[in-house]
Amino acid sequence: MADTCEWASKDPTIQNFHDFEWGHPCIDSNELFEKLCLHALVATGFKKKTIEVEGMDTSQFSFLETRENYRSLFAGFDPDKLVEFSNEQIDKIVADEKEKEKQENYKGGINKNKQVLKSLVNNAKAFNKMMAEGKSFSEFCWSFSEGKVIIGGKSEEDLLKIATEMSKGLKDNGFTYTTPTVCLAFMKTAGIVNAHAGSCPIRGECMEEAKIFNKF
Repeated sequence: MADTCEWASKDPTIQNFHDFEWGHPCIDSNELFEKLCLHALVATGFKKKTIEVEGMDTSQFSFLETRENYRSLFAGFDPDKLVEFSNEQIDKIVADEKEKEKQENYKGGINKNKQVLKSLVNNAKAFNKMMAEGKSFSEFCWSFSEGKVIIGGKSEEDLLKIATEMSKGLKDNGFTYTTPTVCLAFMKTAGIVNAHAGSCPIRGECMEEAKIFNKF
């Protein structure tokens, strides 16, 4: 795609994510929950050599390689199902993954930090508690941008300040492993921040979608 964000054009998987997901406004609470979980998982997981272009560290998208595996192992990130996971189930998932990794060409590669994985259960409980109290998780996430997509006019420092506010808000509601860095990456993926380059045609597509969702 001509004039697309340069960092995305170096890898077909990332390019597809860039074109059809990254920055496209998401207003579904469960989908937002999954995106937040995935960013938390890769931020606290292993680091791998990645492409760095235009200041973009693509390691934040390493979940693309393992997302389906995570979905299979963790009930599709359905909060109602995740809350039922026991510590023993998490321990078994980690043990099984370690065995699978001994197989040649296995590409599972999930984060095997048990505390981080158990935080998925904790965060599902926090999510459900918010919803039970009549708080929309979607409205909560979008409240930090005053309900509208942030397009231009903000430096990375300014955006990080907003992400820090979101991180604190999540912590106040019982979430864990949702640091400001995680929240900033999440906001860009969820389309709360439109971080596409000015010359990128996807930027305009995301803006049109924002209008449809009344987020512009």
